[in-house]
Amino acid sequence: MKEWLKSKNLPLLASWLMKFILIAIFGLEVFSGDYLTGIAAFLALGISLLPMFIARNYATNAPWPIDVSITAALALHMTGVFYDLYHNPQWWWWDNMTHLLGTAVIAFLAFYLIFILDYTNKVRLSLPLMTLFTWTMALAIGAVWEIAEFYIDVAFHTNLVQGIEDTIYDLIFDIAGAVIVSMVGVWYVRRLKRRGHGL
Repeated sequence: MKEWLKSKNLPLLASWLMKFILIAIFGLEVFSGDYLTGIAAFLALGISLLPMFIARNYATNAPWPIDVSITAALALHMTGVFYDLYHNPQWWWWDNMTHLLGTAVIAFLAFYLIFILDYTNKVRLSLPLMTLFTWTMALAIGAVWEIAEFYIDVAFHTNLVQGIEDTIYDLIFDIAGAVIVSMVGVWYVRRLKRRGHGL
């Protein structure tokens, strides 16, 4: 049992459980006639399957934290949409949590990409530039997300943007997620240097 828990089976199980949550939300929303949320759940499911698709088609092994973190961020977001937690005052922290986690995942992917490119000598970047790339990518996608929410509200008469204060807090937590991942990334690279990997 201990060996099973230490293996990749547990993260894989957690990932698939969260994917089934997305499938369930998709089915329930389509059945209830809320096609916009159903489409969003379907797209979230597709994105959550990308690491597996890339691993199978390009003969590479994506680290399981990438798969689990992407799926977790998407499942939490769609759960919040499904239960209307974003508009519930008792769950005021849900929006902040999902923005923090979502941006952290994006920042993690950005750092992982630039780290691999640097580690394989495809590009050579100093540690400050790697951090800047991580910040820029995460915050840019966060800003695009806010713009997308605004235009979805305009097109479909939804209520994703709840005023300027909501947008500002979203961006603040986007920054926090990027900063946390950047700090962890800096620590990781310096740890590799101390072990003589020569980055």
